[in-house]
Amino acid sequence: MPEEDSFIKNLIFRLIKKHISGATINSAFKLAKSLSEEGTHTSITFLNENPNDVIKARYNLNAYINLAKQISRLNMDSSISLRLSQIGIKLNSELFRKNMDEIIKISDSLGIVLWLEYEKDVNYNNIFDTYIAYADNFRHIGIELPIRNIKIDNYLTRLKNKALIKLTYHSYIKESEVKSKKHLNIVDSYSIAIDQINSKLNELYIIEPEEKVINRLVEKNKVYKRNLIFEMPLGYSKKWKKKFEKKKVGLSVYLPYGKDWIPYAIDKLTEGRIRNLAITFLDGKKIREKNGKLSKTKK
Repeated sequence: MPEEDSFIKNLIFRLIKKHISGATINSAFKLAKSLSEEGTHTSITFLNENPNDVIKARYNLNAYINLAKQISRLNMDSSISLRLSQIGIKLNSELFRKNMDEIIKISDSLGIVLWLEYEKDVNYNNIFDTYIAYADNFRHIGIELPIRNIKIDNYLTRLKNKALIKLTYHSYIKESEVKSKKHLNIVDSYSIAIDQINSKLNELYIIEPEEKVINRLVEKNKVYKRNLIFEMPLGYSKKWKKKFEKKKVGLSVYLPYGKDWIPYAIDKLTEGRIRNLAITFLDGKKIREKNGKLSKTKK
């Protein structure tokens, strides 16, 4: 029922809207500027998912180009977080390469880091190979590394010196691609990856929504507190943020804006059974994911 679906979506949006800055770029800049003045870095992303044609890919590209220019103009302590599907990696290779060339040249010339996000619907080999291809020629490019991925050790050995890395534990990974079926302590999982790549790093970020996990990592090793930057989603606990600032822990905030919030809610804010419930309630009873947006399947 359309009315029931709309009610459920509105209800869920009210629960997760604290994690989204708003629908427009101005809403993102308002928050980013405020956090920058507090000494907190932000990683800004546009919530507009997989394009199904060249025009939409160009629209997304223009949004990120504008984002880079505005960050530079306003002199904010912000970087850009990009999903390669947004600029056409799933459409065709020539279009994608052209778009990627354009955004990295502009962001790099402005001194703004462009982060390549992990995506469940894009082959991670393609994401990593894109990063490697550009890392030799551009200083301001970084990549998310899913530490539970079965090929993580291979990716770690291929990193360049002075790499810009974000480690993520919580990214949704297909069961067949998980490195170990054993339940590993999350703090130990991070520690193993950190120790493996520490000598190659320029900056290392840890994407972690749970403040208690961040605190356990900080308490585990004083070196981590000095050398790591912890990235929390917008909607973080201000109480914990003050605690981390008192301990002089490096912090960053993942700051999304835009109207296409459903894929973000499912893939970034939920896990396990909660993720399955989110798919069910946000996408109807019989649905499929198509072109990055959620639509009902026809009987």
